[in-house]
Amino acid sequence: MSQIVFDFKELITDCLHEPEIKFTNAISQEIDNKRFISELFQNLQLTCQEAELKELLERDHFHVVLNSYIKGKIEKLVDNPYFEFTKLCQIPLGKESRLYGNLQKIKHTSLYLFKSLVLDPNHLIYNEQNFKKLKNLTCLFSKKDCLETRKMGIKRAEK
Repeated sequence: MSQIVFDFKELITDCLHEPEIKFTNAISQEIDNKRFISELFQNLQLTCQEAELKELLERDHFHVVLNSYIKGKIEKLVDNPYFEFTKLCQIPLGKESRLYGNLQKIKHTSLYLFKSLVLDPNHLIYNEQNFKKLKNLTCLFSKKDCLETRKMGIKRAEK
């Protein structure tokens, strides 16, 4: 049975607020951060323990990313010129949340390594229409909200 091993050292845990490409990893203030993260990782654990990789890749929203638009958006967020975007994969972590990273086979084993890159809690990489709906944002990985998040929330609230 093949298994996915996760590497989170490349995961961007800074506040990402990119209005020009319509992406933020901030979430609504009404959502409990601890519960949100806990549910994400429970979904990740359940998803990857249930089935073989071949079966997982046949499921909705679990796939190798072939769409050049999505690859381009992630390339703008990830500042690593040596990263291999040809092995980019998306893993669903619930209804909207997605985890993007590099999926590669570990030689001479039945293991696959998933190098996590970007957490998309709002499904904004694919569906930028959701960007307009976000209000009262809070930074997911920061102890304090940054000013950019407040500005983004204010701009949307005024429209």
